[in-house]
Amino acid sequence: MRAIGATSSQRLTAAPDIPTVAEQGLPNYVMEGWFAVVGPRNLPAADVQRIHDGFVSAFSTVELKETMAKQGNSISMTTPEAATAFFKSELAKYAGLVKKSGLELQ
Repeated sequence: MRAIGATSSQRLTAAPDIPTVAEQGLPNYVMEGWFAVVGPRNLPAADVQRIHDGFVSAFSTVELKETMAKQGNSISMTTPEAATAFFKSELAKYAGLVKKSGLELQ
């Protein structure tokens, strides 16, 4: 098998010779994997911040950075507010694709 393109917005550090799909003429074709920690609705802001700070601290360690890099993952921490905005934009994007495809929910 031969990789023909990465769907990330930038070339992968684990495979820098593989061009992105955007580089090959499809600039709006970006589909990246991501990890998130999600809590219950109405979790107090202080708890959200405490949990967020714990993950920022953990993902700042050399050991975790190295482990993630070996798996081809890059770490890009955001704020809880940015994550909420991202979730909403992803929902809108994929809901639009489902609607455009003509699929019907069952």
